[in-house]
Amino acid sequence: MRRRRPERRTILPDTKYDDLAVAKFINYIMDSGKKGVAEKIFYGAMDIIQSKTKSDGIKIFKKGIENTSPSVEVKSRRIGGATYQVPIEVPRKRAFYLAALWIIKASNSSSGKPLSTSDSKSKNSLLNLKKKENPFLKKLEEKNKKNFFPDAKVEKKRPERFINSNGFYLSRLNKKESESTKNVNQFKVDIFLGEIRNDGEYVNIVLRDHEYPDGDLIKIQVNEEVVMPAILLTEKAKGFKLDLKSGFNVVDFVALNQGSSGPNTAEIIVYDDQGKLVGTNRWNLATGVKATYIIYKN
Repeated sequence: MRRRRPERRTILPDTKYDDLAVAKFINYIMDSGKKGVAEKIFYGAMDIIQSKTKSDGIKIFKKGIENTSPSVEVKSRRIGGATYQVPIEVPRKRAFYLAALWIIKASNSSSGKPLSTSDSKSKNSLLNLKKKENPFLKKLEEKNKKNFFPDAKVEKKRPERFINSNGFYLSRLNKKESESTKNVNQFKVDIFLGEIRNDGEYVNIVLRDHEYPDGDLIKIQVNEEVVMPAILLTEKAKGFKLDLKSGFNVVDFVALNQGSSGPNTAEIIVYDDQGKLVGTNRWNLATGVKATYIIYKN
């Protein structure tokens, strides 16, 4: 059962600019509940920016937030027995939070200089937020580079000899091919998900892609009769009602593809007509392979 999510607090706009983003940023600056000090720091920074650039400080501030906000981040996903760093889109609220956090952290790293520093040459100055080469963007690029292209452990070997070097690479290629073939073959077997005995008139079946949603498609058939020719599995659960006939109801879930990164993965949950959980399982299938549930109605 999913735990209860805390209710979001309603934040009022700030008193000077009547802007919600400014109010949030001031709250992030605030330390030990001293909101008056945080407001003084932020408003002082805006006044200095306006005097230096002869333009609206809030516009520069918002432009800096936009430049610093990340568009993607990576999360660990378990796919076919291996863990991958998969890029996902960053929600707008989280992007603002990360941008504000990085700006404040970088400004605090300047020892002896306040957030509202008037030194435009400082690499952590708020004046540099409007520039494309600002330090926060550079930090973000380094962070993304580390996430997407993690440093591999380099094994030191003796200098390669050019005599018969093709044999060395051929053996490595053959090894990789055999390993990949082994990993694929383990998903080319039909699997049995379980047997459910139910006296109800119907069951509700809920499906979702429990791994990285990559376009997995399945076909559903009951007693070898197709009831749903194609269903796209997504991260969001999809459900359908299945009317039961007396006796055996053999429900097959046939993998139509393996998405962009195989195998075809899904989590299935079965509820009876009273809403009670009666079955749950997962599958990893190659194209054309099926997973089967048998539901017996007395």
